[in-house]
Amino acid sequence: MASDSRLGATVLPGSAGRGRSDEQRAGAKPPGAGPERGPRPAALRWGLRLARTAAVVVVAVACWAAFVRTTHTVPSRLAELAVTAPHMAGLAPHPVLAKALPAAGSTLAEVRRSAVVDPGHTGIFEIEWQSNVATVQANAGLLLQLMPTASQTRVVLDHARKQYGASRSVNGDAYSLERRFAVPGVPGAEGITYHVVPLTPSKTNPAGTANVVIFQVGTTAVVELVQSTKSTPGTPGAVALAQAEAAHLRAVPAGFSLTTTSRSVGWSIVVLGGGVVVGTAAAVVPEGVVAWRGRRQERQRQRRRKAREAGFEGRGVPRRHRVPSWQLQATQRRTRRRPWHR
Repeated sequence: MASDSRLGATVLPGSAGRGRSDEQRAGAKPPGAGPERGPRPAALRWGLRLARTAAVVVVAVACWAAFVRTTHTVPSRLAELAVTAPHMAGLAPHPVLAKALPAAGSTLAEVRRSAVVDPGHTGIFEIEWQSNVATVQANAGLLLQLMPTASQTRVVLDHARKQYGASRSVNGDAYSLERRFAVPGVPGAEGITYHVVPLTPSKTNPAGTANVVIFQVGTTAVVELVQSTKSTPGTPGAVALAQAEAAHLRAVPAGFSLTTTSRSVGWSIVVLGGGVVVGTAAAVVPEGVVAWRGRRQERQRQRRRKAREAGFEGRGVPRRHRVPSWQLQATQRRTRRRPWHR
C-alpha cells in the first residue's frame, strides 16, 4: 500500500491513476482503444460517396447489357438481300410479290435441317416483277436461299443446277433447253435459255423464252428467272439483273443474320432503377451507420458518467479512497506479531 499525500487517503496497489477528476474520466478512452481519428475532409467524403455510387451503377448497367435482352428471328430481314427494282424495259419498278418462305417447307433436306440448327442464318425469299405493258407478257423473279456456310450454299446450288439443267415441264408448259450463256462479272454463274410452249397456246398465251441464271455470292444461292413472249427483256435483261443482284449481295455486311436483339422496357426499368437506388444507398448508408454508432457510444458514455455521479452524491469520501474491509483484515493478519513460543 502507498499513501497519497495529495488526497489524504490510502491508495491500494494497482489503483494508481484512479483519482482522476470527472472531466478526465469523461474524456478517457476505453482499454485497448486506438488513436482517435479526426473527421474526414468533405471532399474525401463526397469522393467516396461518388465512387461507391458509380461502382454500383456500372455493375447494374453490365447486368442490364448481359441479361436483359431477348433474341428472336425476323424472316422479313431477307428482303435486305434482294434488289428493289429490276431496271428492265417493260417491267414495273415495284414488285408484285416479295415475301419470305418457310425454310422448314423446303424440298431439300439440307435446308430443312439448317432451319432447325441455325434459324438465324437460314431463310428463303422470293421477289417478282411483272410487265407494265399490256401488249407484252413478261415477268422476272429472284429466289434467294440464305445458308449458314458457303459449303451448305453449294449444296443448294448444285441441287438447283440439276433441277434446271435439262428440259422439263412446269404446270403443263414445256421448257426445252436451247442454249447456255455466261454472265460477265459474276464468277461461277450459269445461264440457261429455254423455249417455252404453253399447254394450250393461243394469241393471248403464245410461246416465248425463259432465261434462268444460277449463281452464288457468299452464303446466298440465287436462282433468277426472266420470261417473256417477246425478244425483250430476253437474255440481256437476265444478265443485267444477275449482275445487279450480285453487286447488291457483295455490299451486304459480313455476318448478316436474321436474328435481332430487343430489350424489355419493364426489366430495363427494374434493373437500371434498382441500380440507381442501390447506388444511392451505398453512398448514404455507410456514413449513416458510422454516425449512428458514434451517437450510440456517446449516449453510453453519458449514461456511465451519470451513474458514477449518482453513486458519489451524499458521501463525504469517494468510495475509491476507502480500503475494503476484507483487504484491511488480510493486511492486519499479515502484520500481526506471532508469539515467540510458536
